[in-house]
Amino acid sequence: MVEQIIVTFYGDMAAGGAEVVAAAELEQIPRLVARYVKRLYESRTHPLFVRCMFSIARLNPRFGRLNCAIFVDDLTVQASQGLRRFIHRGELTETEALDLTRLMTFSAGFRLMEEKVLFDERPLGPDVDRYLDFCADACEQWIRELKRRKGIPGTVA
Repeated sequence: MVEQIIVTFYGDMAAGGAEVVAAAELEQIPRLVARYVKRLYESRTHPLFVRCMFSIARLNPRFGRLNCAIFVDDLTVQASQGLRRFIHRGELTETEALDLTRLMTFSAGFRLMEEKVLFDERPLGPDVDRYLDFCADACEQWIRELKRRKGIPGTVA
């Protein structure tokens, strides 16, 4: 039953990322990821799912392996597939796509995890949005610099 909970909630979590995959420009990805992760944590069920994952992940090696398969292996595939058109255009490599995905997902997710999983129940404050904007700004700057180094037209030197 635990495995079914993990797979079901992960499926629900992953299914909502269509807006991110539909981004026309690579520079749009960081803010779309930040908004998506925030929406997940504003739901009633996602913070409960995360609490459950942390509670059970080490109880049985099967649960740890399933979490790794989902949150590492599948994330790698999703990043590669979701950013494929940017990879084909030469804007970033598969490794850079994975790094960007992890950087935005993990920085946003862990900040929201503090608020919605670890702390007492309370509304998200303006500091959370400020932090998410900071993370998106940093990733956008990294993307611009990456494109500049690769000589991709339309980037500011």
